Amino acid sequence: MGPFTRQCVRAIKYLQSLLHWIVTGPIFCVLLGIFVGWHVSAIISNQIEFGSEPKQSSDTVRIHENITNTLENETERVFPFEDNEHRNERIIADFVASKVRVFCWIATEESRHRTNAKAVKSTWAQRCNKHLFVSTRPDKALPAIDLGITNKKRSSWQKTRAMLQLIQDHFIDRYDWFLAAQDDSYVILENLRIVTDGLVNSPSCYGDSAKNEAEATMGCFQESRVRFVDTRDRNNAHS
Repeated sequence: MGPFTRQCVRAIKYLQSLLHWIVTGPIFCVLLGIFVGWHVSAIISNQIEFGSEPKQSSDTVRIHENITNTLENETERVFPFEDNEHRNERIIADFVASKVRVFCWIATEESRHRTNAKAVKSTWAQRCNKHLFVSTRPDKALPAIDLGITNKKRSSWQKTRAMLQLIQDHFIDRYDWFLAAQDDSYVILENLRIVTDGLVNSPSCYGDSAKNEAEATMGCFQESRVRFVDTRDRNNAHS
């Protein structure tokens, strides 16, 4: 055996001894323990998450919190961004609004002040020359008034009569048209004004031909010589 061969044999034996020391030595045991412990903890964590109810991500929770804070502190305004693209549309809408004055009377109740009523105020009610909510409790923020009438379906005519009296006493000479709506309605006031423009001097009341309470309303208006017009088409749909 030559000297080169003997050196190779010694090197191989040295590497074998080093590998044996690494495998059986304390460093390998520590590393092996860390590796096994990490994998065991990962498996246990996955099992716990799989068996529990799904949780919302922190991003989702933060988004909902931001939306809630925005709604709590928002300033009621229809179009917060004034841009050049819609400027001419606003000029026309404002001109028609000054020409055809509409008072909007919106029925709601206390439980919907922060939902339906707030949405109406933030959107189409801003297009009325004046709006007023009729509710089961007064609320200056809307604004809403309580007519002091029981909130029952059969008492809706009493509410209507009381509201008509309020309009007669305070608003009759200040507006051209009076719109009665619910807090789940959506009205495009610009279109309504165009429809009614030129009819201001015509004593008309637009609605449907419902029974009972509507008949009582009709009788009330007929005393004022108001002409009723049924706006439904032949398919019984409102135009």
